[in-house]
Amino acid sequence: MDAFPSGKQQGEVLAKALAGEGYFAFPGLLLVRGPDALSFLQGQCTRDLRRLSGPVGALFLNHRGQIEEGATVFPHKEGYLLAPWGTLEGVKARLKRYIVFDQVELLELPLYRRLHADGREEVAESGEGAHPAGVYPLYTLLKGLPLLSDIRGELPQSVGLLHLVDYGKGCYVGQEIMARLEGKEVHHHLVGLRGLSPAQEAPFDLLLEGRKVGEAKRVMETPFGVLGLAVMRKEVPLGAVVERGGVEELFLSGGEARYLEEEGRLELRPAPGKVAVAQGQVWVEGQRLRYQNDTGEALLEGPLEVRREGEKPLSGKAGSLRYLLDEDRLWLLGGVELTQGGHTTRAERALLREKEGYAFLYGKVESRDERGVVRGERVRYALKTGEVVVLGGVAGEFRGD
Repeated sequence: MDAFPSGKQQGEVLAKALAGEGYFAFPGLLLVRGPDALSFLQGQCTRDLRRLSGPVGALFLNHRGQIEEGATVFPHKEGYLLAPWGTLEGVKARLKRYIVFDQVELLELPLYRRLHADGREEVAESGEGAHPAGVYPLYTLLKGLPLLSDIRGELPQSVGLLHLVDYGKGCYVGQEIMARLEGKEVHHHLVGLRGLSPAQEAPFDLLLEGRKVGEAKRVMETPFGVLGLAVMRKEVPLGAVVERGGVEELFLSGGEARYLEEEGRLELRPAPGKVAVAQGQVWVEGQRLRYQNDTGEALLEGPLEVRREGEKPLSGKAGSLRYLLDEDRLWLLGGVELTQGGHTTRAERALLREKEGYAFLYGKVESRDERGVVRGERVRYALKTGEVVVLGGVAGEFRGD
């Protein structure tokens, strides 16, 4: 089967793998043998190999406790077989750096690591019948499983792999850091990403209010849209904010967005719940905010609730919001309705000019109160009082005293 199937074939393979059927096969295993094989590997990896009875995942750290390599370790009659999670050359080079007087031999074998979709692993002489290797990155992403390239340079605790660290096994490279962190909270964790635009090449920084809060490790086009994995600071609410690749787009699904005129930027304050956009005293609450830095345009999905505090409080609704930051222009779009001081005014769209104290309403505007109805195509609306002045296309119906 092709390494990179396309279209229908890929979908069929992916469906089988996600259902726990079949296996992937990865060529090239490393045999570590010799009188010092156990003591050498015991001082290199995070697992206690003295208790090894079957395949186990193991990490190889640097002196700062960060992941350098990963492999599945299999017991072997001559020593230990390592099935690399990255490349055979990579794990071999990592081990060779630490061989000094150890009586060990590193031997490459033409064997395969079979990784079954149900989680089982085994050594095989052939990869025949395996799922195409090109499907594996997509499969792992949909399962929420990191590749070695996603976790390299991270602490095991930060990527959900603490279960691969055996405390109390004795000294190994990076063990001092692991001992210091035992039982302590780390600041990062592995999270999923959902993109709103075509996938960008990872890795890239993730920013919140101009501050780096994480790194996107892998981003791919999937049958379910653009998805990815990232290592993110834990204080960032899941699903709240994504700012990606060159600071082009921000995504807020809960919290507040407010334009800071003196700084010329949009301030985002993530929080659970709906999204609120504020301009002066006007407060608009909706479902989800999308902001594009390159155009300075913010789009808030509705239905929206509008309110403004004051002597005559304003309340209202609209279908969506479009905010042009460079011009500080806030548009309410689709089914705009404003209620204030006995007035109910409806329009197709409204431009809010909070600094001037007005909103300008357009498209089949109709304002009703106890005295009658005023209609027009362009209407100026006083935000403090709810009074209207028709600027174009005037019409009206009035009741007598």
